[in-house]
Amino acid sequence: MKKRIVYFDVLKVITCFMVIMIHVISRNWYVLDLKSNEFTFLTILDSFCRCAVPIYLMISGAIFLNEDKNIKIKDMFRKYILNIFLIYLSWNMTYSILNIIVYGNKIINVKVLKDIFISTILGNGIFHLKFLVTIIGFYLCVPFVRCITKKENKNLLQYLIILLFIFTCTPSILTVFNINLKYPTLFTGFTLYFILGYYLNTFEINKKYRYVVYILGLISLIITPILTINYSILNNIHSQRFFEYGSFNIYLYSASLFLLFKNIFNKKEETKLLNSLSKLYFGIYLIHGLVLGLLMKYNVFNLNMNLTIKVFFISLIVFIISLITSFILSKIPFIKRLIYVK
Repeated sequence: MKKRIVYFDVLKVITCFMVIMIHVISRNWYVLDLKSNEFTFLTILDSFCRCAVPIYLMISGAIFLNEDKNIKIKDMFRKYILNIFLIYLSWNMTYSILNIIVYGNKIINVKVLKDIFISTILGNGIFHLKFLVTIIGFYLCVPFVRCITKKENKNLLQYLIILLFIFTCTPSILTVFNINLKYPTLFTGFTLYFILGYYLNTFEINKKYRYVVYILGLISLIITPILTINYSILNNIHSQRFFEYGSFNIYLYSASLFLLFKNIFNKKEETKLLNSLSKLYFGIYLIHGLVLGLLMKYNVFNLNMNLTIKVFFISLIVFIISLITSFILSKIPFIKRLIYVK
């Protein structure tokens, strides 16, 4: 049995909780006064969690672009793309039923079934499932990108990473100086995360350069809430411009955290608990929106407490319920295929 990469498992569990926190925060963030302490605290907390999706993309890149992993084109479609597509449709249908029948208080009839079908096909179940479309797109491109991601192409990869960073991050850097620049690019911002994950996992980074990356990551983490708050107040809107995954600060923060965990946990032995949790993380991701939505609908968390503490509390409860639900579903033969990504 192939040995698991421990720091991947650690990052999966941590970033899964971060995703839940982002979605809990968003329930309050947009209605807060831009100059309030609550807005400041939640923006800082949100900034800390914004590495979650990028790190998952980096892990995917590290795994699927690894030249030691034998992947044929037919296997990409049969084992991976088809699996993700079925998960995407199934959970979109689940959330569409929830939105139309449970939240919308509709009685089942032909029109309601038609609305559920249309919502499922259009992918309108819940916003966080659109991330699966990104994964499918990546899987489609894997055979092409693997032609570049080889150990003998280290210099070429460095050039590509720098090029992608410049083209992807220039607009967000200019935004700091109140310059809005939009131009067409050949690559999406996610491409850099996939390739960067492969590079950082495959090659050993010199200690001196590691510390440079750590410092840049720490600076990026510090300036993210500052830029977000200032930009929001300046434009009188709740802006997520510097929360975007194509923003320079999110790239640097995510890369530094990925590299830090690699060097802390890379030589650690895997544990049974961590192994089990990491296998359930995708189910938690799929389920947490359902759990959060139902708890909010029935005002379960209508608690009189400090908003920041409430965010932590709700996130923890949603994580635990989603974890238990994911574990139960993983024991059901057919259903477990819909909460597990290969």
